[in-house]
Amino acid sequence: MERDWTQRDSVAVLCSGPSLQRTYIDARPQHDLVIGVNRVVEAVRCDWWAFNDWETFKWRLPHLVGTPGICTSGPARKTIIKEGYGDALARHEVRTYDQLPVDVPERCRWTNFSMLVGLVLAACFTSKEIVLYGCDQQGVEDWDGPSPTRAIRTVHRWQNEINKFSKLQEWMKTRGLRFVHVRPEAASVAV
Repeated sequence: MERDWTQRDSVAVLCSGPSLQRTYIDARPQHDLVIGVNRVVEAVRCDWWAFNDWETFKWRLPHLVGTPGICTSGPARKTIIKEGYGDALARHEVRTYDQLPVDVPERCRWTNFSMLVGLVLAACFTSKEIVLYGCDQQGVEDWDGPSPTRAIRTVHRWQNEINKFSKLQEWMKTRGLRFVHVRPEAASVAV
């Protein structure tokens, strides 16, 4: 099934931080396209699903809401098939990073974190606005309680993501994208 790659006015990227519940799930803002990062696809029907690790597919598949398109790495795609999930994967349109119609500078290192993959995927669909929800970049909680990956959610890990996120925001500015990072504890930040 081939997805519609036409440009949209507003694309939402949903991460699994605690603020997702208040800012997106409860509020239900409207966007032309919704991209879920990692396990968000268990709570929200998304048009696309961005993840890096093949296990994300295996663990989330039984709880998946809908049949989103998938954006992941080439090695993750190969492992999903090798591990026996090829038939399940075939129900989705799949794009690996090298198949995305966008050229991101190497300095952004956007393939290191699923949230950054979600943002780059969003940039493929809009030249206007990307709105980021649930990207709290701290702690071990998700919108529904302790994260299954809490052991790796260290201060160092978050700082690494924040540094790469900053470089990616600079790239988005050069493309003329309006970027809004919705954070309930502080004022939302538009770039």
